[in-house]
Amino acid sequence: MVFALAADATPAFADTVRGVARACDVPSDTTSELGKLWHSVRLTLLDARTADGQSEIALFERTVSRDGKKVKDATSRNATLPARRPFSSRTLGEIESGGYLVDTAEESAYYAPDADILLSDGFLKTHCFSVAKASKDAPQLIGLAFRPERERPNVSDIEGTFWIDPALQGPVRLEFRYTSVSPAFRSARVGGELLFARVEGAQWLLSGWEIRMPLGVVNSRKVMSDAGGTRTQKLYTIDELKSFGGTVKTYVEGSKSVTLPTR
Repeated sequence: MVFALAADATPAFADTVRGVARACDVPSDTTSELGKLWHSVRLTLLDARTADGQSEIALFERTVSRDGKKVKDATSRNATLPARRPFSSRTLGEIESGGYLVDTAEESAYYAPDADILLSDGFLKTHCFSVAKASKDAPQLIGLAFRPERERPNVSDIEGTFWIDPALQGPVRLEFRYTSVSPAFRSARVGGELLFARVEGAQWLLSGWEIRMPLGVVNSRKVMSDAGGTRTQKLYTIDELKSFGGTVKTYVEGSKSVTLPTR
């Protein structure tokens, strides 16, 4: 899934230095707490990726305040798409080489991870995992957080949390943020989420997704570079967010039709 805006309206990367590998926990079995949580996430992703039916989806585009509380304009349209892949992301090779946020002179493009990326050995080997504290808004959920094992200059990875419902034995939401970006991104709600639902017959589905892109002003100034001389440093002001995504209304497989609850 990719959404693009003109480069002069979209902040890009922060100035970063090459990171070093950090102490890293990776779920390597199904007996540890991390292993059990990752196992439930993996089974959900595998199930969602093999869904045979079609999803009837409301695709939306919104401009919202930077805190997400005020919707300034919104449009939507209906579409029927394969439930197993209602949106497409970059390939794993493209993610490994170029990251989830691509900034060029012409445009900036934002990507979300799909099930193929999240299930890949590459994702597991390049991210560190930990158990996250429960959210005040949903104290019944257990968080499996992840972050890149190392940061790379001008390559934006993702960090985030799978929120797992013990009653359903799987994640109901994945929240993610872009890494190696301007501090202005972090203070705003730039990032996205994937939603999951378990329908009749215990089938897991991707039930929704969203990417939030920044809208604002980009200025620049000359600063001293590490190698001597000067370089251009971008300065960002984020005024609003552009939100793109989809909400699955109904899942249809053969003669079976299941209406998903509104979330």
